[in-house]
Amino acid sequence: KQIKILKQNNVSIIYVTHRLKELFEVCDKVTVFRDGEVVTSMMIKDSTESDIVTSIVGREIKDYYNKRAHTRGKEMLRVQGLSKEGVFDDISFSAYQGEILGIAGLVGSKRTEVCESIFGAVRHDKGHVYLDGEEMDFKAPDDAIAKKIGFVTEDRRRTGLMLDAKIKDNVVLPSLTRTCRKFGVLDKKWEKDVTSEYMEKLQIKAPNMNTIISTLSGGNQQKVILAKWLVAQSKVLILDEPTRGIDVNAKSEFYALMNDFVENGGCIIMVSSEMPEIIGVSDRVIVMREGRI
Repeated sequence: KQIKILKQNNVSIIYVTHRLKELFEVCDKVTVFRDGEVVTSMMIKDSTESDIVTSIVGREIKDYYNKRAHTRGKEMLRVQGLSKEGVFDDISFSAYQGEILGIAGLVGSKRTEVCESIFGAVRHDKGHVYLDGEEMDFKAPDDAIAKKIGFVTEDRRRTGLMLDAKIKDNVVLPSLTRTCRKFGVLDKKWEKDVTSEYMEKLQIKAPNMNTIISTLSGGNQQKVILAKWLVAQSKVLILDEPTRGIDVNAKSEFYALMNDFVENGGCIIMVSSEMPEIIGVSDRVIVMREGRI
């Protein structure tokens, strides 16, 4: 609304964003930068999302969201009557093997808080969480990790990564209690082998596995987070705004990895504020508002 008022008063606005939706809703003309140079300029009314993505990435991406047909399997996670006073109330849903379940809603709808409660990072007041039909009582995240649940947090730099540590140390962290040898001795060979394997699988761009995480791009940092949960053999992945702050090419690659995960029998619960992402990636969607479904 404020931008419209400024435009009505003949104020010129330069609007910098990585969100395609905002470009089409706000802007009249777009100039695309890549590698520090202007690639092209075009009028929004004469452009499509595909035109802009191709200019940003430098090549045509035929299927930006990498949408695939998924076969829904057994129920993997069930939440029943989950409530936390003053935060969220009576949250009930099921998530299935081979499915990407989207959770949509505005900021403040308490989607993140529900996910944190499922993962054991926040305690709920009442309700039940079932995994493979068995009731769980996760008192802390390590309880959920032990049951093969992974959580890609919204703020990767604050809660998702050890920024001053190496790629290798981040990738193996959730798996150490499972892979340590007798008397807590670390299996260094396994750490190197598994990090090398997943850097190749996920195409993590870095000089080597000893590269410090903070020097990587946002997209590669996000791939490292995903790698650590895959190494931990997660069956259920909770992704909270997983593509926030990464470029369109990295987003498309990340969507492909999500599809690979569910095709191999995994289950994904994805929180996103971007409607095109929710519609383009999810098989089924839950909408939350003010702490309720």
